[in-house]
Amino acid sequence: MDYSVKFFRMAVRFLGATRMDLHELLDQIRSLGYTITAQPPPRGFKTQIGVSGVVAAKGGVAIDVDTDRLIVGVSSPEPAECIDEFLALEKLVASSFDSLKGAYFYELLVELEIKCSNFEPMEFLQRVSKGIIIAEKMSSALGEQLFVFGYRLAREGTSPEDSEWVDVEIIPYLIRAHSSMYISIVYRSKDLEKVIEKSKNLDVLVKTLNELMSVSRES
Repeated sequence: MDYSVKFFRMAVRFLGATRMDLHELLDQIRSLGYTITAQPPPRGFKTQIGVSGVVAAKGGVAIDVDTDRLIVGVSSPEPAECIDEFLALEKLVASSFDSLKGAYFYELLVELEIKCSNFEPMEFLQRVSKGIIIAEKMSSALGEQLFVFGYRLAREGTSPEDSEWVDVEIIPYLIRAHSSMYISIVYRSKDLEKVIEKSKNLDVLVKTLNELMSVSRES
């Protein structure tokens, strides 16, 4: 089952008592060979300039920051490149600001398109919706035959605002709903190694979905 990476981002949210000064941060980013795309205002007297959004680029890699929330992120359509660039940037920023007191969490954001050659996504979801009580009850209430258009899964015992969080969405890819599936992943943890491990194992998710589809066709 072929798939393509539509979006891939790694980020860190630091702990600290004050915002990161944008000018200082851009100087660090520039030292890694990035072109600064943001146009910060001039330095002011006793002020720290802040921003939220993309501030720099190098080839297909982009850096985004939120200086108030102490977030630095790196995105690239090439996962291996993104990981390498993120590790270099995170290390540099952590060592350059004494006000930062380590990481609150690390976060992986991924979007995948999985091309379905052996099954039709809409038919698959209609088939696996049979017997699902919420689909049956809502169909009865609305007077229309409904099916589960997709699934959204989260890590048990956690909430979206926690430093440990997992959110996986699986639906037909809306612009190619009859031939592709879409998966979005949010994986957040205090443990950087866990986040890196998940970022390198996208093939496992695709293989698991393919096996699920195969079992459904046989049942």
